Amino acid sequence: MVMDERVLQAKARWPNVPAAWGWLFLDRRGAWRLIDRGAPGFDSIRDGRGEQIRHEALIDFIVRNYSCLEDGSWFFQNGPQRVFVDLELAPNIWRLAPQPDGIVLVAHTGEIASRVDRLGVDSDGVVWAQTDLGPGAIDDRQLAALLDQVDAVDDPVDGDDPGDSPGPAVRVRFRGHPEPLPLTPFTQSAALEFGFLRQPREKT
Repeated sequence: MVMDERVLQAKARWPNVPAAWGWLFLDRRGAWRLIDRGAPGFDSIRDGRGEQIRHEALIDFIVRNYSCLEDGSWFFQNGPQRVFVDLELAPNIWRLAPQPDGIVLVAHTGEIASRVDRLGVDSDGVVWAQTDLGPGAIDDRQLAALLDQVDAVDDPVDGDDPGDSPGPAVRVRFRGHPEPLPLTPFTQSAALEFGFLRQPREKT
């Protein structure tokens, strides 16, 4: 998604505005939330998820100007100021749009992924997809729709070599892909698998 022209102009005009951390939060269902850390009696455990943003124009502005850096930190460009986002789970939350020839992934921003490069599952059972829009987790309310797109269940590898390990058991059809993608288990956290930061902070 291309940032607003007026945001790019403000960024160019005032390039040295300090960045902000810790007050914009993306939850595991793809909702944006504001954290008021300066509020009287603020408690990071009780108030750390903030209040959900419901103003549609503000949400539209955020998603149009949402991007990432090479270090894996995601941010919202608020005019000349870069506002880094705390992620409860993932930088993108995928919803599914099933089609006759496979799934289409739609991000919480409303953007449609045109390419899916990898599909995996973590130790908590969260299903992840790496796409041209970046990595993200499939909304857990969408898992039933995902199962409807399972193309084949393979038999695990059954060899004589003790080093043999099971092959991917589940393959999922995505629109525009000639072959179903295997759903493979992660060997580490999704943040490490995909290289993103859940809680970016200023480097000291």
